[in-house]
Amino acid sequence: MDEPRSGKGLLWWAVLCAVMGTVAFQGSRGLYESTEGRYAECAREMIVSGDYLRPTLDFAPHWTKPPFTYWAIASGVKVLGRNAWGARAFLVPTFVLTVFAVYWLARHLWDRSKGALTALVYATMWGPVGAASTINADSLLTLWETLALACFWWGVRSRREYPIILMWLFWGLAFFTKGPPALLPLLAVVAFRILVRDDTVCSVRFFVPAGVGLGLAVGLWWYLWAVVRYPGLLTYWLKHEVVSRVATDEFRRYAKWYHLFTVYWPFLLGGSLPWLAVVGWIDRAGLWESLQSVRRGGPRGIWERVTSTLKNTSAPALFLSCIFFIPLFVFSISRSRLPLYVLPLCVAFSCLLGWKIACLVDRGRLTRQHLLRLALAGTAVVVLGKGLMAHWPSKRDMGAVALALQAAWPEKESSDRAPLYLVSKAPCYGLQFYWGDPVIRVHPKWQAKPSPGLLPLSSLTKNGGTQATGLSSGRKILTRVENGPVLEEQFRQEGYQVISKALTRHWKLLELTP
Repeated sequence: MDEPRSGKGLLWWAVLCAVMGTVAFQGSRGLYESTEGRYAECAREMIVSGDYLRPTLDFAPHWTKPPFTYWAIASGVKVLGRNAWGARAFLVPTFVLTVFAVYWLARHLWDRSKGALTALVYATMWGPVGAASTINADSLLTLWETLALACFWWGVRSRREYPIILMWLFWGLAFFTKGPPALLPLLAVVAFRILVRDDTVCSVRFFVPAGVGLGLAVGLWWYLWAVVRYPGLLTYWLKHEVVSRVATDEFRRYAKWYHLFTVYWPFLLGGSLPWLAVVGWIDRAGLWESLQSVRRGGPRGIWERVTSTLKNTSAPALFLSCIFFIPLFVFSISRSRLPLYVLPLCVAFSCLLGWKIACLVDRGRLTRQHLLRLALAGTAVVVLGKGLMAHWPSKRDMGAVALALQAAWPEKESSDRAPLYLVSKAPCYGLQFYWGDPVIRVHPKWQAKPSPGLLPLSSLTKNGGTQATGLSSGRKILTRVENGPVLEEQFRQEGYQVISKALTRHWKLLELTP
């Protein structure tokens, strides 16, 4: 097929699929706890306080990440309102631009046709488009890192310096989005330049002073401001956000060694569908023969095969291997793991799949019509899944809880209203995002010792002290359904009448009157 024409057509199909996959039902599902609620509440508090440099949570300093992602969320909330659509709006342009960045990268790795095909693969891979449907910092991080990698190869192919300067700008934006983890692909690129034997790659000037300076300025200005303004913050970042995340279980995020197989690989393999399954099925005979060859050769044969591959591999293949396996190795040894940490690796995976699919097309095993049907089918599955999730009852869906609360408590809109008490040891930041007013958290145990951010349950009664509000009636208490009977019995023993209203399948509202 004609390369420029087919490449351009596939690229616009990729953009169409990316838009459909992200826009459909983007705001229909409420914000889920805990990640979506936490990000959205941080952005809301920025809007309320007017302080866009110091992230807060419960209006207390929250230094886990730079403010860039919160700015992106806040911009959507300001335009579209305090709702799920507003909070997730930034993910739509982020994902579409990432699709263009993948095209730009693959185009300079190979050619326009393979670039457009790779963009179509990435736009319809279930992992990346699914990530673009939930609030996170990794989608933005993936955009900046992909643009940086694309600029690197643009500089290699064009033999010009300004793409390398742009590359450093995007590394700076990546660091300003998520800090040190953003530089893992940069480490992989440096390793690639050391390993590659292609003079066209090695002869390109990499550490351009203007580019390095621009990247440092963009990436570090906020960190420098915060460290100067708040003494002790650098120690916190180094101790907790770097050392503890890598070497300890402080954040309780799948720290066991085997979690790298249960957290990362299901996302990488499942997130590469439907294309990984298509390639595996069409080329199953070749894959089986490769496995049989490895089995017959034994360990020595495997080693010889690996060394031969490394010696004879092309520069693009070595590059993709470096940007995939080097960050994956670091993520694997780290003791803080979440599936979306490896979202940027889907770019390398999509490039490998795009190249393989292009080979199948050249051999007549796939056609353009097959590709478009598969892409549309993959997008339809994503849209259907998002639609189902929007109506699937979940105790983590704070949008459904807030909507039910507004219906059950219409006087909430009046100026003289009682506060909302949440009986839960864990915060529900998504509810705070929707509700607007501070939600007072209460420990589910009656005589629990007071702790930061938690009142004992006994403080809600007239004999429980004045820590809550001093009111003796009309208190609204939100609790999980399974805790309701116990709480109702305890309050009745204290002489209260309890009116119970079911809000959702998982949450109910209790109203206390003397």
